[in-house]
Amino acid sequence: MIPFLSKLSEQEIKEFRISYMNKLYRNSTKSRLLNYLQKYHPHFPKEKLDAEKIHQRIFKNNSYNRDNVINAFSDLRKELRRFLIWKYQEDFPFERNIMLLQLYEKHNLKSHFNLQLKSMKTEVEKEKMNTWKEYKKMRIAHEYYFDPQKIQINLSADSLKEANDSLDKFYFISKLKYACELQNRNQVLQKGFPKIKFLDKITHEPKEAFSVLYQCFFLNYKLLQERDEAVYLELKKLVFENIKNFSRRNQHIFLTYLINHNSYKKRLGLSFSKKELFELYQFGVTYEIFIVDGVFNDSHFNNIVNLACKLKELKWLDQFIKRWSTLLKEDIKEHTILLSKAFICFEKKEYEKVIRLIGSIEFKGVHNKIRFRCLQIAGEFEINEDHQYVIHLCTLCEKFAKRNNEIGTTMKQGLFNFAKIVKKIISFPNQKNKINTEFKKGEFIYFEDWLKEKTNLL
Repeated sequence: MIPFLSKLSEQEIKEFRISYMNKLYRNSTKSRLLNYLQKYHPHFPKEKLDAEKIHQRIFKNNSYNRDNVINAFSDLRKELRRFLIWKYQEDFPFERNIMLLQLYEKHNLKSHFNLQLKSMKTEVEKEKMNTWKEYKKMRIAHEYYFDPQKIQINLSADSLKEANDSLDKFYFISKLKYACELQNRNQVLQKGFPKIKFLDKITHEPKEAFSVLYQCFFLNYKLLQERDEAVYLELKKLVFENIKNFSRRNQHIFLTYLINHNSYKKRLGLSFSKKELFELYQFGVTYEIFIVDGVFNDSHFNNIVNLACKLKELKWLDQFIKRWSTLLKEDIKEHTILLSKAFICFEKKEYEKVIRLIGSIEFKGVHNKIRFRCLQIAGEFEINEDHQYVIHLCTLCEKFAKRNNEIGTTMKQGLFNFAKIVKKIISFPNQKNKINTEFKKGEFIYFEDWLKEKTNLL
């Protein structure tokens, strides 16, 4: 129970306490247990959870009995579960309304049942395009058709047809969505997941009559399979034209796939447009697609900063940082902003200022740690005539990549390649052609543009 309590926000703890206290006398042992635990939320130091210490605080003069503590925690756990279920119903109104329907049916409240069903149908129709909208429509039609108070043989077939149509749409869109994710993971993780045979028909027969949502998933699957630019442009056009009609989740899915297509080309050493990629990011910023639960995704934030620097969009970038950095996660916000400013200085060739900005900071967040390492090495390379120190920094970077469990395989490879090429530029300046072969391998490399620039100057 303690780990679960630690994940609740201060507001949720407050709401739970109010809900819980309404059922208790304020001086009861149960209320005292909750009061005691609330003091140490969210970290709950181990020494404060000692059973004897808790018993002494909540059972006052009674002699120590471990079972009393266990039973008190058990009661509190039950109440916490009830509270969380109630909260879930508040956050997911459709599921709550389905429960209401079932209650009305159970108690034979016919007029309430009909009004509830009508209200639910109206609300679902207002929702933006998403996979679960079709499921909800199917469920509502199902409830209407199989209403036990109606004589089925005399009932109009409209609701039955609507249930079937919505079920088909939900099934096909869901299968396509999973097919896209499976294909994407095959390419990113290179795991070789087995092909799902029943997807063949779904992914080879576009159903234009279904919806724009279906068409987008269909085109996305084709793009993942064929990597055809005509398919990419068709998908992009469809997404851009309908972005306001998609749910936030689907907005993020489609834009991420479009971005990943450009990253895929870059990773394979194929020609791609930085400007095109930057426009996708700008589009995402305009529609606030990278903001999830009020937080701006730091990975996308960093990619936007990097691209804007490379394209010399520094005026736009300055406004972007001022506007959206406030929504970064609190624990990495300050360091992410600092590194963004350092990248701008690097682009302006203010290398000494770069080193001053990042020199004495212990950066938080895996992306910030990686960016710091690369920026430090590149900055020192530009201003430090003692390249042995730069080689030393490269060795530290390799050790960091090897030992850090937060870093994924692709990021590790990117860091190793970056450090390796910097060392070769320093140690083998007469082997420009050999160094250039490293870029032709198509492997991911951090700071690749800067490395190519340094190699071309050899």
